[in-house]
Amino acid sequence: MLYQKIILNNEKSIKLNSNLKLIQTCQNQGKICCDFVHNYTNTSSKISADYVILATGYQQASLDFMLELDPCIKKQPCGSYDIDRNYEVNYQHPNGMGRIFVQNMGLCTHGVGTPDLGLSAHRSATIINRILDKEFYKLSRNNILSNFS
Repeated sequence: MLYQKIILNNEKSIKLNSNLKLIQTCQNQGKICCDFVHNYTNTSSKISADYVILATGYQQASLDFMLELDPCIKKQPCGSYDIDRNYEVNYQHPNGMGRIFVQNMGLCTHGVGTPDLGLSAHRSATIINRILDKEFYKLSRNNILSNFS
């Protein structure tokens, strides 16, 4: 979907960056400003954007940075986060602030396809649609190719 948007609409404002460590964020004139350091080259970079989606990569990462929020997150009996069909964590901040979305987590809630990177584009589009509260990316409900019966 992102590739279609870039090719068909000549969209240049979408950037996917990898191997970056987020150092600092701030808000300036309605934009989110982020400072990054590249994990391998150690070079610094800055961006200013309307939306920023951060991901930890393809492996289950240690979520030590989430420990402070842990009391506000509902868990499944298996111990993992309670995640809805739109990949939003059941999170209740005392001040009603923020939302948490995850990918490649939720084996208990979403099944064995959870770590399948082939589904990440669909999951990303689902998350973006939920964040925007509209169907920015049209997603088919009937997109199953395999029939096991």
